[in-house]
Amino acid sequence: MLFEQALQTWCSLSIALGQILPGEFVDNRNSLSQFLHSLNYETSFFHMQVSPPQFSYLRGLLKKKTGVIIDDSKQYLLVARLLPIVRQRKLPSLDTLIDRIQTASGSPLENDVLNAMMTHETSFFRDKTPFETLKRIIPEFVRKRAATKQLTIWSAACSTGQEPYSIAILLNEHFSDLLASWKIRIVSTDISNVVLDRGREGIYSELEIVRGLPQPLLNK
Repeated sequence: MLFEQALQTWCSLSIALGQILPGEFVDNRNSLSQFLHSLNYETSFFHMQVSPPQFSYLRGLLKKKTGVIIDDSKQYLLVARLLPIVRQRKLPSLDTLIDRIQTASGSPLENDVLNAMMTHETSFFRDKTPFETLKRIIPEFVRKRAATKQLTIWSAACSTGQEPYSIAILLNEHFSDLLASWKIRIVSTDISNVVLDRGREGIYSELEIVRGLPQPLLNK
């Protein structure tokens, strides 16, 4: 009976938690103890917290490396974003993870932590005001740079690339004739190499494409 109850519990948790529990279904009694151990290990993540000194260190690291400032109310967010790293590396606690990055400044692990803590929310033509402003000032830049016919646009914190691609679309849609003989550079930067790699690929899901792109552009 214990074996059947354990199987049912594991199946229920796997479904409820989006398959968060690793491994395969337990199909014999010899695997029951291993299953119970993994169940206890995985569910323990839901009770993990970060100590005040370690949270203070993380907050300082994020500000120093990225310029992002977070307050005490966002501690839950850091915990949620760092738990996958703790699980992946099979560490006993969040404090252990933070101890390791404190002794390995600039390491791949520190980069993974910084990437996990960053917000990479973006979409095509996100925030209409900057794009409307850009469309309004381009003619003035064209007049001032007429001698060189060169224009560089910097997309800072570009995330996965939808915003710089949106700039390129805007220029092509509204100024293709005006800039036909110009050399245009769109420089895109982000602190996360992970999102920069995605931006370089320029491959997006259907959901990512329809978010922000107006219907006339989708029809092209």
